[in-house]
Amino acid sequence: MGGWFYRLFRVLGIRAVGLCAWVVSSCWFLIFPKQLANSLSFYRALLPDLGLFGRLRLAWHQYHSFAALFSERLLLDKGGAIPYESSGFEHLEAAQGGILVMSHVGSWEIAVRLLAKRGLDVMLFMGRRPDEAVEGVQKQEVRQSDVAVVAVERKGADPLVALEGLRHLKAGGLVSMTGDRLWPGVEDIVEVPFLGGRIRLPATPFRLALVAGVPLFFFFAFRGKAGQYIIEARPPMRLPAVRRSDRAAVMEKAARDYAALLESAARQHPEQWYHFESFLR
Repeated sequence: MGGWFYRLFRVLGIRAVGLCAWVVSSCWFLIFPKQLANSLSFYRALLPDLGLFGRLRLAWHQYHSFAALFSERLLLDKGGAIPYESSGFEHLEAAQGGILVMSHVGSWEIAVRLLAKRGLDVMLFMGRRPDEAVEGVQKQEVRQSDVAVVAVERKGADPLVALEGLRHLKAGGLVSMTGDRLWPGVEDIVEVPFLGGRIRLPATPFRLALVAGVPLFFFFAFRGKAGQYIIEARPPMRLPAVRRSDRAAVMEKAARDYAALLESAARQHPEQWYHFESFLR
């Protein structure tokens, strides 16, 4: 589904968008077996006692839960409000700089827009692929919602990009980064246990927290009943100041804690696991 199709969605009514997204996601479920196989493999690791029919049912709900995000994005674009209840926002509001670790279980995009509405100063770092279409349009819309977006290409090692993030942190702002998806070409990774296997996570959020001397905040946003969101900001995790030679061990410990939270979130909201590629090792 290209960016032009997503833009077409925006001129339609919210109900029409919801219907179109449901149809498209149903077709996607039926005609792309590789992505479906990835979902089934994940649910087998998450819920090993669940049979094939149960995994197919979960994957069906996963696809349509993801499709529902289109209507919610359009609602926010048109100035509408999404009801939500939150816990832990006081940690973010009291922070004098920090790394906000977002995840693809639940909706990071809805979450960051709601954060901006609360007046929090968030700079969002996002990997950019050369072939992105829909995601490119989404990122542009996030920029238009009072969130500063920095697109990182290739290895994401541009020193000017890193300095931009450090300046924002030193000014007391929040830098948001994905914690559960590798950026294109990123080689700075940390590998930790996950669902009986191993998962490769980007080391950048943990490394930046160490260098800047700011805490990590693990942040989740899930869709609840009747479209209401449940937003959870965990208490700050402060990484100890250590010698450069000891940083790898500190980052691995933080990544293990994050992976445990990610696994718990996936068990609580399995249909809102919005990864459609295989990343378990």
